[in-house]
Amino acid sequence: MSEKMGVQDLIELLDFLIALGHAVDRSLADGKMSAEDMLHLIPVMTSAGPALGGLMNVPKEIADMSAEESEMVYKHIEQKFDIANDKVEEIVETSLAVAVSIYGLVKKIMDLNKVEADVE
Repeated sequence: MSEKMGVQDLIELLDFLIALGHAVDRSLADGKMSAEDMLHLIPVMTSAGPALGGLMNVPKEIADMSAEESEMVYKHIEQKFDIANDKVEEIVETSLAVAVSIYGLVKKIMDLNKVEADVE
């Protein structure tokens, strides 16, 4: 594919999920979840509309994503994702880097198969 879709809906969904993760991280900072902690979650929930509005486009955006877009999405997550537990954060970021690398490899293989099919 030729990256016709862009990644806007994916970025909006990721921003929502990251904000939700940060809210949960803040809520659990004292080791327990209480009614008071809902104050951390309310702003995130009110911003869910844009993220969930384009949810149906996300699989298409991922299927259409170029290597450059994939790297941009990874950098976006790396920049925005910051939780109190640095060890967990490092594991998540490393996992994302591995996922981006695997995606890039699979995309190259799929593109190679497409080129070979076009030649035949």
